[in-house]
This record gives sequence, structure tokens and C-alpha cells, in this order.
Amino acid sequence: MTQVVLRPQVSGVLTEVLFTEGQTVQKGQLLARIDPRPFEQALTQAQGERARIQAQLSAARVTLGRYETLWKQDSIARQDVDTQAALVKQLEGQVQSATASEGNARINLGYARITAPIAGRIGLRAVDPGNMVQAGATTGIATLTQMTPIDVKFAVPQDRVPEVLAAQRTGALPVQALGGTREDVLAAGRFLTLDNVIDTATGTLQAKARFDNAQGQLFPNQFVNVRLQLGATPGVLVPVTAVRTGPDGDYVYVVDAERVAHMRPVKRGGATVDEVLVTSGVQAGETVITEGGDRVKDGGRVSLAGERPMGRASGAPGARGPRGGGQRCARGRRRAARQRCRAGPAPCLGRTGCGPGPGKGIAARTAAGGTVRVGARRARQWRLAAAAAARTAREGAGHAARRTPHLPGDAARATPCARGAAGRAVSRHGRRRA
Repeated sequence: MTQVVLRPQVSGVLTEVLFTEGQTVQKGQLLARIDPRPFEQALTQAQGERARIQAQLSAARVTLGRYETLWKQDSIARQDVDTQAALVKQLEGQVQSATASEGNARINLGYARITAPIAGRIGLRAVDPGNMVQAGATTGIATLTQMTPIDVKFAVPQDRVPEVLAAQRTGALPVQALGGTREDVLAAGRFLTLDNVIDTATGTLQAKARFDNAQGQLFPNQFVNVRLQLGATPGVLVPVTAVRTGPDGDYVYVVDAERVAHMRPVKRGGATVDEVLVTSGVQAGETVITEGGDRVKDGGRVSLAGERPMGRASGAPGARGPRGGGQRCARGRRRAARQRCRAGPAPCLGRTGCGPGPGKGIAARTAAGGTVRVGARRARQWRLAAAAAARTAREGAGHAARRTPHLPGDAARATPCARGAAGRAVSRHGRRRA
């Protein structure tokens, strides 16, 4: 890449700017003009001075010829001839100096015309017409950058330098310039050369590639990814995340048709940021695991992305929910049953199968006819209350009736037991009923 800052070589007023920002110009094309009148006058003055000295030189040469003739006739002294010869040489030197001054003035007049030193693309203009520009100013009028061809510099790891040199001996190496996503190919070029010194800080060697850039897709100082092709190696490309390293070397997990994972050792080749070349161990078309490999075991079954977990389908007989779900559901049903029992059912006082077993609840029938089980503590309270009511009933109607505890809501009423046996109950007023 060649980049030139258009700085004026002479001082003066910028009278014309003949380019458009972003324009592609050719070498030698006129880009701007500085007021040429002071330089034209300086050139005319230099030409006049050179003419004057040239005339003096011509007269001195004629006089020198006459002196030489007279000296041959022995009419004048030798000293006069030598003095005139020295004057001629002096005037000749003055003519050369005047000629150089004239050439300098002509060069300054040429600097009043700013032309493109190379072919390229013009950048943004920094000076507008009418401003005074100074010779050698730090800020130029604009920047001209060569676009075609364009060179790209990139780094090569020092371990791969022998491979690059060996491939370069076989012929030209193709190079591709890729975008930031490494998917779009911006331009194709050829490899030029390597630098002669390895950077000790990074362990890399600078390389250069040249691109024709006919479409102008590459810009100076643009960041691109370079792909240098050294040759062709047979193998299979797999994602980088599929290859793992263990005590025995590199390996991958290959999934067969039965969704069983098998550990398989592989041999790694070249690699990019996204893919790695496997030269042996994997065949084309096989499925490898790229995510979750730390949870996979050799010979274990796996589930692919987008599939249901291995096991029975949801809603099938005997299907189990998430871990702990059955316990939570059963606990919720028991809690709902206790609430329904508090609201409606009466204790069952039958003798057959109504008493709770050790650590179990008592069976009771709800108002809707369903059978539920209540806690052992509440069943014991119901039994004590029923026994007290029975004793009160046997003492006779004249005795004071005791009120029995009842569930919130409805009054306690006699209900058949869970096994259908008839039972006796006492109303909450203590009177005996059949």
C-alpha cells in the first residue's frame, strides 16, 4: 500500500482545487493550483540575469581573441592576455550560476501546479481554495492512497514458517481475504514474501500478500482475516468443540444409530478458529458430540438436541414425572382431603374396619360420597369424642348431655362406615338417635 500526503512545495495562495473528495485519479493528473504569478516573475528575472551575463561573456571572449593576436605581434604584454582569459572564465561561471537560478525559478513555477504522484483514491480535502498554504506544512491539502494493487500484512506463527517456505518453493500460494465473520471472501490474491526477523514478543513472522483489488473492496488499514493455502491434506473437518484431549491424547465421541456414544481416538491436523481437520479416526457422515461432552461416558446413551429424553413418553402408563413430583402430588392430595374432611365428613363409629391401624388414618366418607383418609391424631380425637357421647347416652336422658366436638361447618351426623356397617352416632345436642 502506498499513501501520499499532498503537501505544497511552495508558499502561496491556493487558487483552484480540481478534484472531488473520494475521486479516483491517475498519475500526473492536475489536482490543484497555487497562484503562479510570483513564480513567473522570478523566472523572468532569472532569465534576464542569465542573458546579461551571457552578453558579458561573449564580449570578454572577443576581447581575449584580440589580445592573443596582439600578443603574437608582440604589441602587448603577456599579463594582459592572462587577465582577459581569467575574466572570460569568471563570466562563464556567472553564466552557469544564472542558468541554475533560472532552472530553480522554473521548478518553483512548476510546483504551483499540484499533480498526483501516483494513481489512487483521494481522501477528504483539508484546505479550501483561497487559503494561504506554506511549503512543507504538516497538514497537506489531501491524502492520496493507492488502491490497486493493495498489499496485506499478516503474522505467521514461527512453527509454521518451514511449511510456508516449503510450499512457496512449489509455486505461487493462493491467499484469501475474509471479513470479520470469516464467511465472506472479500478478495483473492497471491502470497509475496516473509520478513527476515521473527518478533520475539509474539513468536510470529510478518508476511505480505498482494491483491489486485479491482472492485475496491479492500481499504487501507482495514482489518481482515487472511487464509493462506499451503496445500491439500485428506481428512474430515469437525467443529473445534468436538475434539477433546485426555490422558491418551485427542479423542471424540461418535454417536451411532442407536444413540450410543463411543469414545474414539483421533489424529489432529490443521485448524481454523471454528473447525479442525481430523486426519484419522472419524469418517465422513458420522455424528460427533460437540456440546455436553463432559457428561458423556463411553457406551452411554445420549439424547440429541431437539429430541425428547430417553424413556417413556409423557402420559403413558407407569410414566414418572420429574424427581420428587410424585411425592409432592401425593402430599397435595392428602392436604386437600384433610381440608374436605374438616368441612364436611362426620366420624365413622362402626366397629368393622373403621379404626385406624398403627400409624394410619381413619376412613371417612365425604358429603359427595368419596372416601378419604384423615390423620391419626384427628381420628383419635374422633374416637374419644364418640366414646364420651356413648357414655352420656347410656346414662339416660335425664343426665346432662355433653356436647361433642364437631368439624367446622355442618353438624356431626351419623354416616355409614367405609365398609357399609351401620353405626350409632350422637347429635351435637346429646340426644340419642337410632
